[in-house]
Amino acid sequence: MKGLARDRALLSRAESLLAWSVAKDSTLLAARRVAWRARLAEAGGLVLVVPSVVPAENARRALDSAQSLLREFGGIPEAFPRSLVIYNWEARDTGVVLASPVLSARTRVQFPLTPPAFGVGWTVNGWTVAASVLQAYRASLDDDWRTWLPTDFGLGGWERSIAWQAYRELTESPWSVGVRCVSGEPAGCRLWLGIDRDSAPYTTRYSAAELRTYLSSSSQEWHTRRSDRGVACLQGEDAACVEYAIHEQRPIQTPAAPVGRRSLLRAVHALHGNTAEARALADSVGPLGDRLARAAGISEDSLVREWRYWVLTRGGRPRERSFAAEAVPVLLAAGLLLFAATRSRG
Repeated sequence: MKGLARDRALLSRAESLLAWSVAKDSTLLAARRVAWRARLAEAGGLVLVVPSVVPAENARRALDSAQSLLREFGGIPEAFPRSLVIYNWEARDTGVVLASPVLSARTRVQFPLTPPAFGVGWTVNGWTVAASVLQAYRASLDDDWRTWLPTDFGLGGWERSIAWQAYRELTESPWSVGVRCVSGEPAGCRLWLGIDRDSAPYTTRYSAAELRTYLSSSSQEWHTRRSDRGVACLQGEDAACVEYAIHEQRPIQTPAAPVGRRSLLRAVHALHGNTAEARALADSVGPLGDRLARAAGISEDSLVREWRYWVLTRGGRPRERSFAAEAVPVLLAAGLLLFAATRSRG
């Protein structure tokens, strides 16, 4: 009997502890639900849906920062951000908020929170909000722009920093069209940037030998050898190199990496103003080079010459009267780079 009484007492205590644990968990879950409940932040027509765990002041500052970045970029119509509702997927009850009559007609765009750091809880970053708007705008453009524009195609100033990065990318380019561009050939620059609507980009922008060298590199060879056409390419069949590159989209159609492509937009911004950038992005007629040239009010070859000078001088602004004199050191540097690149190809 004593053993039975003891067992009952232990069972009762266990049930009591379980009930306490469930109640505690329910309280914690309820508190979490309140902390992560969706709430709105709005400034200048830009709407943000964040969990309540994000301080209201932080959300407001993030919106102000995002608007400043978008204004500096200037390539997006002012009305476009007001057509969006930017929300974080971790916020609870977003369905109810997003379905409200005020927001239901807006395009939904997701964005991530900034995780807690030492002494700081969950926050919102203005750059992230602005980048979300930028990506939504990119998705609204035609296929040519969507394919060519890099992910981060317009936020922030620092023209000289971007020009320096593009300088390194162009002068260290493994592609012959990049060498032709450095030497001063506008057609080489257009091919490197990928701004003409070439019907066969893999044959006009790359040589078969270049594709073979790329596909046999340590980072690509394993993938290349998993394909019959890839193996044929490595064994010397030029047509197989082109066919394999087209099928696998490796390398990408445009020789210039994102930094190089972004530099063209930043050069247009720096030399012709953000309204030119906005006109170009809103244009959907013809190749991208034509659109950018029309927006700048110059020919396409003049556009790529300006961009090339801007890159090789790390942000320089050519002036018509003294362009020839200013160009001498640039051309000298270009000649040395061309000589070094030619020798490296042996």
